[in-house]
Amino acid sequence: MVSVYTHIKPFQKRAIDFFRSCLGEIGKEGQIRSVLDELFRKQAFFKELLASFGPALTDEQRVYIEGLAADVETSLDTVLIEQAMLQSILLALNPCLACKGHGEFYTHTGQSEGYYSKCETCGGDGVAKSAEEVMT
Repeated sequence: MVSVYTHIKPFQKRAIDFFRSCLGEIGKEGQIRSVLDELFRKQAFFKELLASFGPALTDEQRVYIEGLAADVETSLDTVLIEQAMLQSILLALNPCLACKGHGEFYTHTGQSEGYYSKCETCGGDGVAKSAEEVMT
């Protein structure tokens, strides 16, 4: 699904669409055929397998299954880190125009005095409101 952003440059829009598709490939827990859901299912399977049949397995079999479970844990950690990074990139690519992504304004009241105030447009997070749409 291609989105139209009037405040974003064409290359920036392409970058948002690219990272959005990468995030879509990872998916969410509970989403059918998503990488993340499949890893959570494998993790639950290996935990249940070891809990149910662990004592009946030989040492070699248990070590092998624990190795497979460790590989799933590592893959899951990697995917969760990648998901968080992609979400942060998407947020960074869609800054608030009013505060230029800072989330606050500095107002000078004197020569060396001033105060910070929260940006009302973005609510202080520095991200344009359409960013939530970008991440879905």
